[in-house]
This record gives sequence, structure tokens and C-alpha cells, in this order.
Amino acid sequence: MNQNTPETVNARFKKDLHKEALKICAGLAYGDLRRTLDFNDVSDKEKLDFREKMYGLIFEWINDKLFSLTDPQSEFKRSHEEICGMIKKEAVSSNLFKNNKFTIGQAQKWLNMTLKNILIFNLCPDKMSDKLISSLHVPVDSIIIKKAWQLDEVELPLKNGVNPHLITRGVHKGRTRLDCFLPWSQWDDYDDYLEFQTTLRKRLGSSSDYSSTIEWEFKAFNQKQDITIAASDANDGMVEDFLQRE
Repeated sequence: MNQNTPETVNARFKKDLHKEALKICAGLAYGDLRRTLDFNDVSDKEKLDFREKMYGLIFEWINDKLFSLTDPQSEFKRSHEEICGMIKKEAVSSNLFKNNKFTIGQAQKWLNMTLKNILIFNLCPDKMSDKLISSLHVPVDSIIIKKAWQLDEVELPLKNGVNPHLITRGVHKGRTRLDCFLPWSQWDDYDDYLEFQTTLRKRLGSSSDYSSTIEWEFKAFNQKQDITIAASDANDGMVEDFLQRE
């Protein structure tokens, strides 16, 4: 039987094209956490092999799990926690990082920005787009931490020793007390991460301005040029554009 009919060739082409497009999404997302990664003295090839392995892990989850969820709004949270744990486990077991340090904060950034890029490039199956948009988590970074803190009732992980009762919400002279909060790349408790996502979703749910938290993230990030970043936020870098985030 001829396996190279126009229909099968076209199907393979579309599959390969989709895979390459997903790789671009994951590659751009990698740039969002690259600056926070503390590698051992390893070769560029080892780093590249690591990225390729992680791309495969993320792609498998997207194609086999995410796009197969029958009810994303109820199933996404558990599946998201599982893949973040898998990303962290694979990164730590690679022995590429100093002190084997790779956090949930870094895992969520890689995953959530990949998913956001999938939406930007319209790679989500049409039948699931609306459900996925309402289920997606906000990619947490320094810009989003600053914006979220200006909202009431949104919980953020604090650095050790910080008294939460002494923190004043909102902005004072264009600055927030970002030095009180744990940088996103150091978040390493999924429960803390989920509490942020849950309280943010609840807070935005009371507003008619946004249909989803990811819509709020798009607008919050696009308003970044109006924000003065506190010096303590320098560890996570200034985020320029979603295509150039590091």
C-alpha cells in the first residue's frame, strides 16, 4: 500500500509543522527563565541536549494530556501540578545545575509561557481554545508580581522573616515593596504558587473587565512601560517583550 499519497504526505507535513511551531513556543519560553538558571561548568551541547529533552517532555504533555482534557476547567489544575513536578524532577536529576537547584517557579515559567505562546500563535485546537483560555495560569514573573500586589486579596510568597502585617498594599511613589516578596525564580512550593493563582483568579472574577486571568496578564504586561521597577527586582531582570524575556 502506498504510504506517500498526497493526503498522507500533507498530514505528515502538518504534524511536523505543528511540532516545530511548539518547539518555537517552548524555545521562546526558555528565554524567560534562562537568566535565572545557575548551570555547573557544562558544555553548550549538554545544555542543548537538556533543552531538547525538556521540549519533548512538554510536547508530550501538551499533545497527550492538555489537548485531551475533556473538562479543562476542572482537570487543568491537577495536570498542571503533575507536569511542573516532572519538569523540576527531570531538571534536578540532570545534574547540570549547581546544588541541583531548579524550582517550581522556573518550571511554571517555562510551561506557562509555552502555553501563552501557543495561544499567541493560535496553535490551540479550536474546540478547546475558549476552555483553555479560561483555565490557563498566569506566567509569574517580576512584572506580574508587582501588578498583582496592587490588587487586594492576592497572596504572594514572602521572604523568610517578613511580617505580612507590616506590608502596605498598592504603590508608593511609583514603587512597591518588592523586597518583601520571594522572587518568582525562588518559588519552590506548588501550594504557594497555586494560592497565588487561585486568589488572583478569585479577585479578577469580581471584575467585569477581564474574561480570564490570562487576559489580565496580557494587559498587565503590555502596561509594563508605565511601571517603575524596584532595585530589589533586579535578580529576575527587566522583562522587555514576551519574545525577548529572559
